[in-house]
Order: sequence, then structure tokens, then C-alpha cells
Amino acid sequence: MGAVDAAFVWSNFALQFANTSRIIYPWSCGYETKPFYFVGYVTSYTNNTKAALKFLQYLNSPEALGELKKLGYFTSVEEAYKFMGKG
Repeated sequence: MGAVDAAFVWSNFALQFANTSRIIYPWSCGYETKPFYFVGYVTSYTNNTKAALKFLQYLNSPEALGELKKLGYFTSVEEAYKFMGKG
């Protein structure tokens, strides 16, 4: 394939809500929700499985989690539930 080695797809969500002035979170209205997770995987098309797996391991490292946290991502289920007022 050769098109993309890795991608963070947050821009899809950001563009979807670009002109939104207010977001009402479902759990604040009594709806039962659960946090969802972004996943990473290595496809069978990769040319360098070892490097791809190393990158996925890096994404779980304290360094990478710190950077993701700076960008506004939750880095644990506990953080997400705390944000939702359930933790």
C-alpha cells in the first residue's frame, strides 16, 4: 500500500465540530455512556513490522502519554470517567 505509515485522526473529529458553539455531553443528561478508545494496529502490509510494533509500544510510554495529555487526550479510563463526573 505505501500510503501512510501512521496517522492520528483527531482532525476528523475536530472538523466535524468546527462550527459548533456548544456541546452537550450525553452523560450530563442522564444517558449512560462509556469512554471509547482509539486503537493502533500493525497491518499485514507493513514493510517493517519490528519498527511498527516499537512505535505502538512507544505510544504507551510515559513520554508519549505525556505528550498526548498535553494535546488534550485522556490517557487512562480513570481520567475519562473523572471528566464525566463518574470517578
